[in-house]
Amino acid sequence: MAIVNFYNTIIFFAAVYLFHCNRVNGMECGSVNVARELILGGNRTLRTEWPFIVAVYETRPTKYICGGTLISVRHVLTAAHCIHRRHSPVRLTPENIEVRLGAYNLTTENEEGAVQRKVTAIHVHLDWKPYDDKYDADIAILVLSDNVTYSHFIQPICVPADVDVIDGAIINVTGTVVGWGIGESEVNEEIPKKLVARAINNSLCYRTEPSLIQYASLRSFCAKGVDGTPNKGDSGGGFFVSDSTWLQYGIISAINTNDAGQAVANSFAIYTNVKSFKQWIVETVTQTGGEVGEWTTKVSLACSYGYASINGNHYGYTCVLDDLEIRTERNKIASVSGSHHVMVDDHRKDNNDVDSIIFHSGSMFTLPDGLGNFFKKLRLLQIGNSNLTTIGLNHIWRSSLKDLENLEVFNIVGNDIEKLDADCFWDLRKLRIVNLFHNKLKAIDEQTFVTNEKLRHVYLSENRLETLPTNLFRQNVLLESIHLNSNSIRTIDGNIFTFNTNLAFVNLSTNQLAATLPRNLFKNNLLLEFVKLHGNSIATVDERMFETNVRLKVVSLSSNRLKFVPQDLFRNNLLLESIFLADNSLLTIDERIFERNEKLTTIDLSSNRLESMPRNLFENSFELRRLNLHNNSLETMDEQIFRTNIQLISIDLSSNRFEFFPINLFRNNLLLQSAYFQHNSLHAIDEPIFEKNEKLTSIDLSSNQLKILPQNIFRNNLLLIKLNLFNNSLTALHEQIFEMNIELVKVNVSNNSLTSISPELFKTNLNLKIVLLSSNRLESVPRHLFTNNSLLVLLGLDSNLLTIIDGDIFETNVNLEAISLERNRLQTLPRNLFKNNPSLIFISLGFNLLTTIDENIFETNVKVRRIFLAGNRLEYLPRNLFKNNPLLELVIFRGNRLVAIEIDFTKFKNVNYISLSENICINDAIYDKQSDSNDKFRNLTEFQSLVSKNCTL
Repeated sequence: MAIVNFYNTIIFFAAVYLFHCNRVNGMECGSVNVARELILGGNRTLRTEWPFIVAVYETRPTKYICGGTLISVRHVLTAAHCIHRRHSPVRLTPENIEVRLGAYNLTTENEEGAVQRKVTAIHVHLDWKPYDDKYDADIAILVLSDNVTYSHFIQPICVPADVDVIDGAIINVTGTVVGWGIGESEVNEEIPKKLVARAINNSLCYRTEPSLIQYASLRSFCAKGVDGTPNKGDSGGGFFVSDSTWLQYGIISAINTNDAGQAVANSFAIYTNVKSFKQWIVETVTQTGGEVGEWTTKVSLACSYGYASINGNHYGYTCVLDDLEIRTERNKIASVSGSHHVMVDDHRKDNNDVDSIIFHSGSMFTLPDGLGNFFKKLRLLQIGNSNLTTIGLNHIWRSSLKDLENLEVFNIVGNDIEKLDADCFWDLRKLRIVNLFHNKLKAIDEQTFVTNEKLRHVYLSENRLETLPTNLFRQNVLLESIHLNSNSIRTIDGNIFTFNTNLAFVNLSTNQLAATLPRNLFKNNLLLEFVKLHGNSIATVDERMFETNVRLKVVSLSSNRLKFVPQDLFRNNLLLESIFLADNSLLTIDERIFERNEKLTTIDLSSNRLESMPRNLFENSFELRRLNLHNNSLETMDEQIFRTNIQLISIDLSSNRFEFFPINLFRNNLLLQSAYFQHNSLHAIDEPIFEKNEKLTSIDLSSNQLKILPQNIFRNNLLLIKLNLFNNSLTALHEQIFEMNIELVKVNVSNNSLTSISPELFKTNLNLKIVLLSSNRLESVPRHLFTNNSLLVLLGLDSNLLTIIDGDIFETNVNLEAISLERNRLQTLPRNLFKNNPSLIFISLGFNLLTTIDENIFETNVKVRRIFLAGNRLEYLPRNLFKNNPLLELVIFRGNRLVAIEIDFTKFKNVNYISLSENICINDAIYDKQSDSNDKFRNLTEFQSLVSKNCTL
């Protein structure tokens, strides 16, 4: 059996696009400049029809041996077995080979357009094993002595791009094979002949001709001639696929021959899969002075032009691209369409006025080449949208950013980038901002930003980076901010920021940085202002870590494993404004640590293990405004600790072990607005404690053990808006306790032990919107308790001991939207209880002792959507109970004693859920519009039918 050359398996996804090829040194690869004419009765080729085929000759003596294909100005692709013969020690050297390009008739010596070239180097793939049966890696590249000049007679072929393909499953892909192989006269053809071959499924091929299996590999494919078969001498030639241009899909490797050594007509052949060796081809050609052209999809872009603003950012005159469908890897823009409606000084805008392009929605596997041909002044390019709805960008080629020399901002947000080519941004010399937020980057090359000397901001947040090259930012001396948060970085080199002397912001938070950071990490960053290192596993920090960062304003070391913070860590940071040390394991803190930080406005020491606070810890923090000591183990505090913090506006002492606070603890904090003391063990609180804090707007004393509150405790807090007393042991509230708090909006006194409440309690609180009195022991509620609270929106009276409620209690609460009276002991409800509450949306009356309900009780509540009446003793539901509630979505009567239901639920067009289970007439009936469960109805008519059948008087 004689062997020619073949290649592996892929489906070339060509469906909806027009294909074209990249330029190679000024000429599009795969182009053919000939008007094809119909050839009847034969397969002879035309002059210039195949300008990329090459004749390979062996010298001494000169004889034609194989075919080849031109892939660059000085590189020819051929078969390895043409160079290093099968089962033979003979390996041709460059001195033994010459090539003829632009040839048509090999017998014509001075043919127009044809040139001869010697070969200076031969690259046979290292996996080629001439003594093996398999024709694996049967591929070689010849390097020519001189570059050739492209013409109508000599042009390069395109090699496959990494398009959407399925290796191992070529089915019904038709190609053309061309060569000067041996003809019927047993000599090489004078002019090339062509034949059509169809690549098919490998398993079908080998079932048909089992003898081919021994020659095939995973990097080859099988094709059968439709109108002929490759023959001896065709080896090294190509299997070409075309739409509008030509791609080399395979190299002729092995043919099926008879006992006489002749090719078997219309039989299968094996071809080397060029795509399997794509990387090797590109690297070899590039390293030896050439450039390969790749098959490229031509796409058209449809712009929506206008002035865009996203998240407050104004992008200037912008082209927005929606509904993209670019699913192959190599693409080139053929045209840009869209209407320019904007006129300025009688000039209609055009693409030269476009400042920004936003690839906003759809699918785009790669960025197409050629943007720079249409948008000369482009300054901003964004791929993705603010909602992080991915458009699937997977790769960016350097060629796609060619001629965008004015580009300043490049945003690639919420896409699928896993790897950046080292040279991707090399042509963007004016680039100021690179944003690769929320992609899938696993690694980044140290040469990535080597030419971007004007770069100021880099965003690599929310990727999968584990390491950072030491020299990644070496050339970016103007860099101001680096965002590397939310990756998987474990270590960082101490010299990575050495040359970034203008760096002001570094975010390394939420990574996996462990143990100790390099001491000199920020040594040369004298302008550094913000350092974020929270969410790592840092156990120790060198006290000289920030020694040179005299402009430092914010340091975040929260959520690490720190047990100790050096006394002098912040000694030289006199401008420091915020320190975050929350969620560590600090047991103590030195009283001198903030001694020199007089500009501090925020200190967060929450979620540590601190048992005490030094009296003078905040003594020099004259500008302190926010202090968070939440979730420690503090039991006592010196009443002088905040004496110098006259600017303090917020303090959080919640989730500690305080049993009392000194009476003068906040005496000097006249600007205090928020005080959080929940989840302590306070038994009592002194009346004067908030006496001087006239600007307080929020106080939280919930989850303590308070039994009483002094009558005048909030008397001087005229600006109080929110007060939380939830989960204490209060048995009474003085009727004048809120008298002076006229700005009060929310009061929560739930889960206490109140047995009664004064009708005067909320008399002066005209701005009240939320009142929660749930889970107390109230047996009644005064009729006039809420009379003056016309703005009331939410009211909680559930889980008390109410047996009766006045029908006029909510008479003035016209803005009430939600009310809960569930889990009381109500036996009846006044017919007019909700008469004056037209805004009610939510009503909960469940788990009382109601036996009847008036059909007019919800008559005026036209906006109500949810009603809970579960767990009562209702026996009958009147027909018109919900007649004026067209927006009703959910109603629950579970666990009553219903024997009759006259309501027609099919009239409620907005209803989503109805529960009538656990009643007398019907034990298991639930309508749930969203559920597919077998025990729930999704058809309201069927549900109503069941109800009518079982619950009729």
